[in-house]
Amino acid sequence: TASSLQGWLLFNDGTTTPATAGFVNGPGTPPLGTGSYGTAITQPVTKIVFGRVDAAYNNVLLSTLTQLSYSTYVDPTATNKTVNWYINVYLDTTGSGTTYNYRLDFAPPGSTPGVWFTWDTMTQPYWLLYNRSTKTFGAPGTLATVTAGLPANTRIIQGFSTNPAYPSIKF
Repeated sequence: TASSLQGWLLFNDGTTTPATAGFVNGPGTPPLGTGSYGTAITQPVTKIVFGRVDAAYNNVLLSTLTQLSYSTYVDPTATNKTVNWYINVYLDTTGSGTTYNYRLDFAPPGSTPGVWFTWDTMTQPYWLLYNRSTKTFGAPGTLATVTAGLPANTRIIQGFSTNPAYPSIKF
């Protein structure tokens, strides 16, 4: 079992009931070996976030993102088996470097309980582009499709974050 989040952070997102999380063996055969990082949320209002806010992922061109994937496992005993982890990527198209004006959301459907599934975010059509000023979402599509109209100098700011939309999902 691994013992390092390799730069990712786990934190409670403003709710009162903390989630439990840690490295575990299994379940089954995880994509990267014998272990995985499991989370358990006991209250539906709890929200935990895996975040990446280091300099390597702040104020970098969106076009430099060439690979982003993750694997999930839905516990077959989970109450809600149709929801999955999603990703938020905050973007700056104005050049400020400090404030986002668009947010990319990778929001895939639930996966089959009891089976590991790897999400290739570069090719799967589960991205949505949120315009912060108009508070609207564009149509879903691949990363290339939903970002086609953004300026070439669009930058990722504030890193990445992932959130479970429901308890008993492992990542």
